[in-house]
Amino acid sequence: MYKITKRDLDETVARINRIMGITDPKWNIVGSYVLEGAYSGWKLARIENVHGGQSDITSGYISKRELYNQMHAFIRGLETTKA
Repeated sequence: MYKITKRDLDETVARINRIMGITDPKWNIVGSYVLEGAYSGWKLARIENVHGGQSDITSGYISKRELYNQMHAFIRGLETTKA
């Protein structure tokens, strides 16, 4: 297995945003997905309002590898429902 980097996570969240029709996500764009890092872990969140309120997609802060795997499962689910 290779090491999962922050760049891998960034590219994956960008793919999620593209699937959802968000081609240029910037902070506070409602509906865009973002990465949050703290406590030596990472999580995926979704911007819910113009004030930057977020809802967590993943539960708590997890390792890069675990988040990477969960985001790819999330992508498979999105692609399945859009088919």
